[in-house]
Amino acid sequence: MVRHATSHGFSVLMCTIISPFLIDVIRPALPRLMNYIEKISGFLVAIFSLPFSVQEFNVVLVASILAMIWGVFFKLQSKS
Repeated sequence: MVRHATSHGFSVLMCTIISPFLIDVIRPALPRLMNYIEKISGFLVAIFSLPFSVQEFNVVLVASILAMIWGVFFKLQSKS
């Protein structure tokens, strides 16, 4: 249980720190992917009336996606 909780905490910390840097890499390298991320962010901000700009929510969205990927790898690794 401690290992699981530690992984979640570390995931939140790392994904939040890495997201802005990853967005800076994605924007020029994969502009089409960044367009999709911005559209999804804009949609979620509008639908839920969130007090964030689209650029701020991009970080939240990318961090959430990274944390989800982290969780999948953690789950797969803990099964073996």
